Amino acid sequence: MIKLEELTQRSTIKFDIPLNDDQVEKFLNYLSKNSIELNYDISYKIVKSKCDSKNPIDSRYCQDISGSMSNFSKERPMGMGTFSCKIESKYEDNYFLGISFQTIPGYSLKEHRSEDIALWDKVRSLTQEYFSKYKE
Repeated sequence: MIKLEELTQRSTIKFDIPLNDDQVEKFLNYLSKNSIELNYDISYKIVKSKCDSKNPIDSRYCQDISGSMSNFSKERPMGMGTFSCKIESKYEDNYFLGISFQTIPGYSLKEHRSEDIALWDKVRSLTQEYFSKYKE
């Protein structure tokens, strides 16, 4: 069980504060400006209702942000990873608490590619740097 906890700790990156979808996009832009190649999707739920003419509903909720990242380096092979943003929906709008990289089921941390773990570590370092520079 400790090996699973170690893998989860390394493959999960927590944000200092919850971010909405626009803030996550700014964060992802920051990563892309720092040698991380990104390919991601953002899914929205749109609600429109006119059942109450005084207060019609017209809302948009971000449900998911997920995709892939890669880290190009001249010194070592490329690290790649599939990620999803961890969501917290206790607020009126959804907020994201961090990033989770997909891991290989049944594999320990040592069995994952070192290049992929290096990508997780680089993203973790850039996340800490981002929040120290851009406290929102």
